[in-house]
Amino acid sequence: YIAVNVSSPNTPGLRLLQEASKIHSLVSSIKKFINQKQAAGLNQGKQIPLFVKFSPDMNDAEFQSSIEAVMAAGGDGLILTNTTVDKSKVTNAAHQEGGISGVPVRDRSTELIRRAYRLTEGRLPIIGVGGIFSGQDALQKIKAGASLVQVYTGYIYQGPSLPMQICRFIDNELKRSGKTIDQLVGSEG
Repeated sequence: YIAVNVSSPNTPGLRLLQEASKIHSLVSSIKKFINQKQAAGLNQGKQIPLFVKFSPDMNDAEFQSSIEAVMAAGGDGLILTNTTVDKSKVTNAAHQEGGISGVPVRDRSTELIRRAYRLTEGRLPIIGVGGIFSGQDALQKIKAGASLVQVYTGYIYQGPSLPMQICRFIDNELKRSGKTIDQLVGSEG
């Protein structure tokens, strides 16, 4: 897939591209390019999905209009969320540069996954990111509406065994509940 990251707090002005009209224009242009390459046979017959990565720092109205713009422009999925610039949940971070990741972004990320799942009525796959340190954290993202999860900070602190721990936890939950992963996606959305 192609990820359009318009949400990094480390690039001045980049987050302005999250505004609905700008993200619509950007996604439309990229989709047009992808479709032209597909029509010319340059994608080797493969569909290349386009996902857009958003910030957890958008207000509710901005978030909704931007998600609607991605859908209207033909975006194929969402990545929720990037790091936050809200340092209120971290001690001694006031003078640090860049985004805050990990536990401080977990709840907001999960909330936005849930909101996006409802807004899209589950029609767009969501990659859940932010504060995943355990199988339970990953499962919360899935139940909120994530079809996939990405682990960054948790991987750094928990080590390379974390993905297997997450998979085992989710596998045990599926066996315990008698449900499929598809049935869990958005089940608490």
